[in-house]
Amino acid sequence: MAWEASTSLSESAGETLARVRMIRLAFEPPELQLVVTADGHRFRPDYAWRSLALLGEFDGQGKYAGNEGAVRRAEKEREEALRRAGFRVFRLSWADISNPHALRRALSANGVPPAVRDERGNVRRFR
Repeated sequence: MAWEASTSLSESAGETLARVRMIRLAFEPPELQLVVTADGHRFRPDYAWRSLALLGEFDGQGKYAGNEGAVRRAEKEREEALRRAGFRVFRLSWADISNPHALRRALSANGVPPAVRDERGNVRRFR
């Protein structure tokens, strides 16, 4: 399963693990690294459900090392630009993806839809 769900578009092990777990929990798999232009800048959120104008971000720990304040300010400005462009944005952490119940709650609370099922009722896992 993890091998089938792997892709070079994921930029970290955490992003990949989150996506695999989304699929295992029977949520609609996201589009990865969609290029979004907002406020004259190009952004690539980790996950996108384009038809819902919904974006998800995975927060690993590596990017915060050494300059957490500046990174958090940049993230806030980026999210505000994406929201002005009409998107809803949510964040996932290691704590969320490490616990299937927490991940299910986070995805459901943010409106991630269940996976599409085929005529036999099987989850269509990949696009």
